[in-house]
Formats: sequence, C-alpha cells, structure tokens
Amino acid sequence: MMYKEKLNHPDDVKRYYDEWTDRFLDMSGMVFQANRTSNVDDMFNYFINTIGIKENQSILEAGCGVGGPLLALAKKIAANFTGVTISPRQISLANKFLNENKNQLKGKVGFVEGDYHNLSSLFPEQSFDHVIFLEALGHSNNPGKVIKEVYSVLKEGGILYIKDCYSKLSTDASFQEKIDEAIKDTNKYFCYNTLEVSEILDIIRRTGFELLFLRPPQYQNDPGEANAFLKKHNIPQRSVDAMNLYEIKCFKPVKNLSPVQK
Repeated sequence: MMYKEKLNHPDDVKRYYDEWTDRFLDMSGMVFQANRTSNVDDMFNYFINTIGIKENQSILEAGCGVGGPLLALAKKIAANFTGVTISPRQISLANKFLNENKNQLKGKVGFVEGDYHNLSSLFPEQSFDHVIFLEALGHSNNPGKVIKEVYSVLKEGGILYIKDCYSKLSTDASFQEKIDEAIKDTNKYFCYNTLEVSEILDIIRRTGFELLFLRPPQYQNDPGEANAFLKKHNIPQRSVDAMNLYEIKCFKPVKNLSPVQK
C-alpha cells in the first residue's frame, strides 16, 4: 500500500519557502528544479517548444518561486509572463531579480503574491494561453481544486503543462515499504505532497481537459545539483528510486457554439 500521511497545508508551504528560499538560492541560483539539464538554457528552449509558447501569448507559472524560470523564458521570447507564489520572501526576491534583469528581457514579466488554490480570485476568467507548473503542483494539499481553478483562468484552447514527481508503485510489498519511506522523507524535508499519477490524470479528465500526453521529460536529467543540496543540508538520500518524473500536457477544449446542422 502506498504511503499516506497528513498533507502539508498552504500555510506550511508559505513558511517553508520564507525560511528555505535563501538556501535554495545558495545552491541553485534562481532556478529551483530537482530535474534539470546541466545546461539550463537547453531546458528552457525545451519548455518553449514543448508547451508551444508563442510571441504575445499570456503565460502563468503557478508556484513560480523567485521567478528564475519566467525570467529565463522572457529573455528568449516576447510573451507576457505572470508568476504566482504564496511566499512573501519569494515575491520580494522575484521583483528584485526582475529589476536586475529587465534590460535583457524580450517579454513582459510580473509577479503576484497569492495561493494558487485561489487563482480565480486573483485573475479574471480566460486570462491565459498557458498555465504551467514546474515541480510546484506537488506542494498542493488539494490538486483537484487547483486544476479546477486553472480551468477557470485558462482560455479555451489553452494549454495546461505540469512537470512533477509522482510516487512509484510496486507489487513487491517490501520494496513498496522502501518507496514509502523515501516519499515520507521527500514530503518532510521539502514540504511536499508527492503526487499520484492516476489521481492527477483522473482530476484532469473530470475537470474537462483533454490529455495530449503523459511522458518523462525528453531531455537529459542531471541529478548532481539536487544530490549536492541533499548532502549539504543533511537530508537523507534513500537508495531506492521512489519517484517517476513525468510531464503532462493537456488543453481546455473550445466550446462549439454553432447550432448542429441536420
């Protein structure tokens, strides 16, 4: 049986990032991604092509951290980027980094402090062409609510893109216990609620999205930096590989308002 525990609440996530953001900056710079390439420039080119970001489109990154990914994307393409984070510390740093990098940007970037469980209270309906989560949805204690909120603020035909880690399952009970212990560590030390892929796919379909693909990211992962972070902060490194990393791409269908021709 998969490991279950009390879920981390958004207030826990807020406190966590207010406390830990500077430690992530020290190790990772502005881009906090456990799964990344050794050349992050390649990773952002991949996101643009895979998500399908075009000039003048509007993109929301939910759980944007200190804004590193959005700034990197905005240096490459003249689109309109908005980031949301629940952490006041991250908002302060994101605006600082935006000011420092503004002369290098092709696109427009803005940041909003708020809880991504309440996107419809932060933005009007159908505001965005794309909504993206880059290893951020796993902080949610209610992903069903988050994805429903995404549906509200996403334009018809718009893309929802999620890159995140999901619990592995095993038919071997003893191996599943090792997986569960590793997931428990992850949730404890990173204030996470590690996702279950079947649950997320079910939520996506029930919300009304159409799935385009579920797959591992199609770039080479370099785990060196993530392992260095674990070692520096004395976070247990389980020998078992307990997670699958997947990217999910889906779209909000366009409603056909034309009368049916008989």
